[in-house]
Amino acid sequence: MRIAYFTNDLEFAKRFSMLLGKNDTDMIFEIIDVKSQILGLGDCELDIENCDLIVGDVGISADDLRFDLLISQDDKLLTLCEHYNNLVAAYRRKRGIRSTKPYGGQAKILYFCSSGGGSGKTTIALGVADELCRFHDKKVLYLCMEPFSGSDKYFEVFDRKKDMDEYLYLLFSKKEANLFDFLATDTYGTFAFCMNKFRNPFYEMTELEMREVLENLDICGQFDYIVCDGYLPFGQLEMMLTSSAYKICIVDDGKKESALKKMLSYFERGIYVQKDKLVKVKNFAEFEDESEDGTVFILRDSDCIGVSQSGMLQVNTDGDFGLGIKKLCGEVA
Repeated sequence: MRIAYFTNDLEFAKRFSMLLGKNDTDMIFEIIDVKSQILGLGDCELDIENCDLIVGDVGISADDLRFDLLISQDDKLLTLCEHYNNLVAAYRRKRGIRSTKPYGGQAKILYFCSSGGGSGKTTIALGVADELCRFHDKKVLYLCMEPFSGSDKYFEVFDRKKDMDEYLYLLFSKKEANLFDFLATDTYGTFAFCMNKFRNPFYEMTELEMREVLENLDICGQFDYIVCDGYLPFGQLEMMLTSSAYKICIVDDGKKESALKKMLSYFERGIYVQKDKLVKVKNFAEFEDESEDGTVFILRDSDCIGVSQSGMLQVNTDGDFGLGIKKLCGEVA
């Protein structure tokens, strides 16, 4: 993002651009000190047309220049995060990008994500869902957002059920449907939609379609929690879900440090979520440790996945793995 900043406070502009540029290396600032020159496009060597944003201090005016964002004297007292949010909002307005509107239904959304595959994210998400069912007497719906759902390995269909595709067809066609005709359960009572084996319709949804699904679930009033097994990269759908989430659990397996830092910086900028929503989870830990940022440690446990009597996979929270899951539930429930 290339930003032209016309200022009458050069020292502030330098600090402002240095800190924001350091926070996000995609932001490139060009500072124009209007005290040292007459403001006007003809007097500026900067190619304004190639700038993504035109920013100026309040009080600066020019007939041939339209500012996308004005910074007042009071605005200069804002935090770095607030300044960043204002710049992003101005950019989205200028580009006509629709802002993400959070969904605020009765069921609390718990969003699980990681910086890459193999982190144990799905096992932890299912472990938390089962823990809420078993020991907190909560009704929980598990939603897999990955391209291909593996939930059929965990959720048993006792009777002949209809799959997710038919549910979506009836929903978007405004036709009546009994929600539980499309749901399966695991050993501990967590619900999930019956999926076909070829693709996951949730992964292909738009933000508006997912909002309609969530609103329909809210109308049914059957669930206390919706556990979303999230997927990268972040798109408009993921933005809506994370902004709607009660808590966002970021699972780290210790193998993707640079990717994890990038992911955390995305969240900690506070563009779409509040920092108090974030819960860091260290998976495959060799020992439990104390952390200043409240990280929850999940101990390595080779027995955390078992097989039920019916031959379905099940998450086992009765061992070392379950100790961390209990603490994580204390953070999110």
